Amino acid sequence: MIRKKLNNNGQLFIVAGVIITIMIVVSAIVTIDISSVTRPIDKSNFIKNEFENIKADFGYYINDILTTEVLEDNAELQKIFDDSNSLFKFAEARHNYYFNAKLILPVLSYSDKKDTLKVEVTLSDSDDSISEVVYYFIK
Repeated sequence: MIRKKLNNNGQLFIVAGVIITIMIVVSAIVTIDISSVTRPIDKSNFIKNEFENIKADFGYYINDILTTEVLEDNAELQKIFDDSNSLFKFAEARHNYYFNAKLILPVLSYSDKKDTLKVEVTLSDSDDSISEVVYYFIK
């Protein structure tokens, strides 16, 4: 009688392949969960960065204009402020941001102290809006 010698090497390769496939699928699921791909992106960080930039730029611009102007009263200050606000509204609207600044309390003192503008600055897009009261000190 002839006996056949069985070779189990093929079965071991199949089991090893199944185990490796399961490990790849599990690691892919864990990687997706860790990287938070399934969660929506928080857009408030985008507008927050832009808000910080526009707030600083607006202050620099106001400072530049007011240091070159000789103001007689608050009416002139309001006109300069409104013109600056309109310019920044236009610039931000091109980037789908809506800029708004309101002059709350102008304090113009012609002395050694710095002049102070208290401004409410708002920036918004279709989803988010950020508003903050800012003090600009005119040199």
